[in-house]
Amino acid sequence: MKKILLGCLAFISISACQQKEKVDQLVIGNIYSFHQEDFQASAMAIKDGKIVAVGGQELQQKYSAKETLDFGSKNIYPPFHDAHAHYTGYALTLNNVNLLNRSV
Repeated sequence: MKKILLGCLAFISISACQQKEKVDQLVIGNIYSFHQEDFQASAMAIKDGKIVAVGGQELQQKYSAKETLDFGSKNIYPPFHDAHAHYTGYALTLNNVNLLNRSV
């Protein structure tokens, strides 16, 4: 009886360790990330619209995805956002009066 209980406990422990974490998307491709020392990866896990992991093939074993996007050998770059403004030019437009009834 003890052997059966120990066997069941061992089986449950092993199967619990092999469960994959669920994510929304798993992206496969040549991924470039500028937030790590090793900036090139081959897989990326996304959950609730946020990147939860960037790495190699180990992510495919660690995560279970609703959708897998395989880009093959295509490159994937982070979005580039130019968030600068020319404040002097903007400030000078505030001194003008719009007499044409049009948006500037």
